[in-house]
Amino acid sequence: MPLNGVPAFNPDSLVPNPAFAGLVSAITPETLGLNANDLFPRIPFTSNGNGMGFFVKYNLGERFMALDDQDLVRRPGSAAKKLNQSRRLETFRVSQRHLDAVVPDDVARLIQTQTGGADDPHITEVQFVRGLMLQNKEKRAAQTALDPANVGRVITVAVPWTDYTNSDPLRDIQDAMMAVRSASGLVPNCLALPWDVALKLAYHPRFRVGVFAQGGVRALTEHAEITPQAVAELLKAVLRLENVYILTSLVSQDALKRTPTMNLASVWGPNAWVFYRPPESSPNALLWGADFVDTFYTGGTDLATVFTFYLPDQETTVHRIREDSDFVVMHPELAVRLTSVI
Repeated sequence: MPLNGVPAFNPDSLVPNPAFAGLVSAITPETLGLNANDLFPRIPFTSNGNGMGFFVKYNLGERFMALDDQDLVRRPGSAAKKLNQSRRLETFRVSQRHLDAVVPDDVARLIQTQTGGADDPHITEVQFVRGLMLQNKEKRAAQTALDPANVGRVITVAVPWTDYTNSDPLRDIQDAMMAVRSASGLVPNCLALPWDVALKLAYHPRFRVGVFAQGGVRALTEHAEITPQAVAELLKAVLRLENVYILTSLVSQDALKRTPTMNLASVWGPNAWVFYRPPESSPNALLWGADFVDTFYTGGTDLATVFTFYLPDQETTVHRIREDSDFVVMHPELAVRLTSVI
């Protein structure tokens, strides 16, 4: 043992703690109001221990090649024209992300005594740290979606949607849909927008009067309080979208600190995304991007891993939470970002 009392070991050789793995699995993005996997579906894969994986990259333009009819006509005794789809394997490497939930023995005894056992730090600290890991993951997803290189086009709206007199958010969304269509040949079926953006849209006159003030839409907007979820349903109906995602997550604008004050803002900013997402998600699917999770160290299960070890000299238990993952952009032309929307 080294002089500082910390055991010398290889963390990767530790045995997962199945009891705490269940606690970690109970903390999900949905629990915390996170939305990363709405835009980038979670896809598990098993590497060789190096975090490397691959996906199939297609040339979407080939699906719309103009063939002359003579290319299809085959005369007796002649060969048919031969075609094949070009594709390549794109490799990536995910990062190893670990965070330790530290529980000193004396602190654990004190808290358990004060709360009559209602608060077990070995549970609550693991859940707290896992929540922070997922919050960080949400920030990384937003950074991926905000990078202009990761979408087919960035459109700055002419008039912010908070200007109820001069803006036309439905036209802006339709323009984004057409931009995806022209870049990929696919009709986008998803819209993602932050909660505060959806709330502003809820009271926009474009939803209450004009061409949309008919039948059920008019009844919905005139006789009900419009929630973001109601706006989502309205947009799905009007634009014939399969999914409208309301992005509700917040992030602190301050560095890590131990004060009760908060300076929170939307992780996703004043933006909206229009994109195509297929019914099934796999490394071979036509996806904008994915959250690739390496399951090498979890024995193939799609769960975060918890390794528990004890530091005798510090009289402290450490629960190391591990999830090896990264967001990988696969087909950026399947998405368009609308910016400066509010």
